[in-house]
Amino acid sequence: MNFLQQSDKAEFILKLLVILNMVDAIFTLWYLNLGVAEEANPILSYYYAIHPCFFVLVKNILFSGSIYILYRRLLSHRLAPMLVTTITALYGLVIVYHLIGPHLSGVRFLGGETRLLAMNLIGF
Repeated sequence: MNFLQQSDKAEFILKLLVILNMVDAIFTLWYLNLGVAEEANPILSYYYAIHPCFFVLVKNILFSGSIYILYRRLLSHRLAPMLVTTITALYGLVIVYHLIGPHLSGVRFLGGETRLLAMNLIGF
Protein backbone atom coordinates (compact mmCIF):
# COMPACT_ATOMS: atom_id res chain seq x y z
CA MET A 1 0.00 0.00 0.00
CA ASN A 2 1.54 3.34 -1.02
CA PHE A 3 1.20 6.64 0.76
CA LEU A 4 -1.45 7.86 -1.66
CA GLN A 5 -3.63 4.90 -0.75
CA GLN A 6 -3.40 5.87 2.89
CA SER A 7 -5.58 8.85 2.04
CA ASP A 8 -6.63 9.73 5.59
CA LYS A 9 -3.02 9.94 6.74
CA ALA A 10 -1.90 11.80 3.60
CA GLU A 11 -4.78 14.26 3.84
CA PHE A 12 -4.08 14.93 7.52
CA ILE A 13 -0.37 15.58 6.93
CA LEU A 14 -0.99 17.81 3.92
CA LYS A 15 -3.58 19.83 5.84
CA LEU A 16 -1.11 20.09 8.71
CA LEU A 17 1.49 21.48 6.30
CA VAL A 18 -0.94 24.14 5.09
CA ILE A 19 -1.74 25.08 8.71
CA LEU A 20 1.97 25.27 9.57
CA ASN A 21 2.47 27.53 6.55
CA MET A 22 -0.26 29.86 7.81
CA VAL A 23 1.24 29.93 11.32
CA ASP A 24 4.63 30.72 9.76
CA ALA A 25 3.03 33.58 7.78
CA ILE A 26 1.41 34.99 10.92
CA PHE A 27 4.66 34.92 12.91
CA THR A 28 6.60 36.37 9.99
CA LEU A 29 4.12 39.23 9.58
CA TRP A 30 4.24 39.89 13.31
CA TYR A 31 8.04 40.04 13.39
CA LEU A 32 8.18 42.17 10.23
CA ASN A 33 5.65 44.61 11.66
CA LEU A 34 7.61 44.83 14.91
CA GLY A 35 10.75 45.55 12.90
CA VAL A 36 12.70 42.67 14.43
CA ALA A 37 12.85 40.57 11.27
CA GLU A 38 13.64 40.71 7.60
CA GLU A 39 12.06 38.41 5.04
CA ALA A 40 14.79 36.17 3.61
CA ASN A 41 12.86 35.11 0.51
CA PRO A 42 13.35 37.83 -2.13
CA ILE A 43 10.04 37.03 -3.85
CA LEU A 44 8.05 37.28 -0.63
CA SER A 45 10.03 40.33 0.47
CA TYR A 46 9.07 42.08 -2.77
CA TYR A 47 5.37 41.36 -2.22
CA TYR A 48 5.56 42.34 1.46
CA ALA A 49 6.97 45.71 0.38
CA ILE A 50 3.92 46.22 -1.84
CA HIS A 51 1.46 45.18 0.88
CA PRO A 52 1.37 42.52 3.61
CA CYS A 53 -1.79 41.04 2.06
CA PHE A 54 0.14 40.35 -1.14
CA PHE A 55 2.82 38.65 0.97
CA VAL A 56 0.26 36.30 2.51
CA LEU A 57 -1.47 35.67 -0.81
CA VAL A 58 1.73 34.83 -2.71
CA LYS A 59 3.13 32.75 0.17
CA ASN A 60 -0.05 30.69 0.27
CA ILE A 61 -0.25 30.30 -3.51
CA LEU A 62 3.37 29.18 -3.75
CA PHE A 63 3.08 26.80 -0.82
CA SER A 64 -0.33 25.40 -1.70
CA GLY A 65 0.78 24.96 -5.29
CA SER A 66 3.82 23.06 -4.10
CA ILE A 67 1.67 20.87 -1.86
CA TYR A 68 -0.71 20.18 -4.73
CA ILE A 69 2.18 19.14 -7.00
CA LEU A 70 3.58 16.99 -4.22
CA TYR A 71 0.23 15.32 -3.67
CA ARG A 72 -0.58 14.75 -7.36
CA ARG A 73 2.88 13.82 -8.64
CA LEU A 74 5.07 12.45 -5.91
CA LEU A 75 2.97 10.74 -3.28
CA SER A 76 2.75 7.48 -5.21
CA HIS A 77 6.55 7.23 -5.07
CA ARG A 78 8.01 4.87 -2.48
CA LEU A 79 9.96 7.70 -0.80
CA ALA A 80 6.86 9.88 -0.41
CA PRO A 81 6.15 9.08 3.27
CA MET A 82 9.73 9.96 4.23
CA LEU A 83 9.68 13.13 2.11
CA VAL A 84 6.37 14.39 3.52
CA THR A 85 7.35 13.51 7.09
CA THR A 86 10.67 15.34 6.68
CA ILE A 87 8.99 18.44 5.23
CA THR A 88 6.45 18.44 8.06
CA ALA A 89 9.17 18.05 10.70
CA LEU A 90 11.22 20.87 9.17
CA TYR A 91 8.21 23.15 9.09
CA GLY A 92 7.54 22.23 12.72
CA LEU A 93 11.10 23.33 13.51
CA VAL A 94 10.43 26.64 11.76
CA ILE A 95 7.47 27.17 14.09
CA VAL A 96 9.60 26.25 17.13
CA TYR A 97 12.17 28.76 15.88
CA HIS A 98 9.45 31.40 15.69
CA LEU A 99 8.49 30.63 19.28
CA ILE A 100 11.95 30.54 20.88
CA GLY A 101 14.35 32.05 18.33
CA PRO A 102 13.76 35.68 19.26
CA HIS A 103 14.37 34.94 22.93
CA LEU A 104 17.59 33.06 22.14
CA SER A 105 18.71 35.90 19.85
CA GLY A 106 18.17 38.53 22.51
CA VAL A 107 15.32 40.26 20.70
CA ARG A 108 13.40 42.61 22.92
CA PHE A 109 10.03 43.31 21.35
CA LEU A 110 9.70 46.71 23.01
CA GLY A 111 12.54 48.88 21.75
CA GLY A 112 15.06 46.13 21.03
CA GLU A 113 17.54 46.76 18.25
CA THR A 114 18.49 43.17 17.45
CA ARG A 115 17.25 42.14 14.02
CA LEU A 116 16.10 38.62 13.30
CA LEU A 117 16.21 36.98 9.89
CA ALA A 118 12.82 35.44 9.14
CA MET A 119 13.28 32.05 7.52
CA ASN A 120 10.80 30.40 5.16
CA LEU A 121 10.89 26.88 3.95
CA ILE A 122 10.08 28.00 0.46
CA GLY A 123 12.80 30.66 0.65
CA PHE A 124 15.88 30.86 -1.49
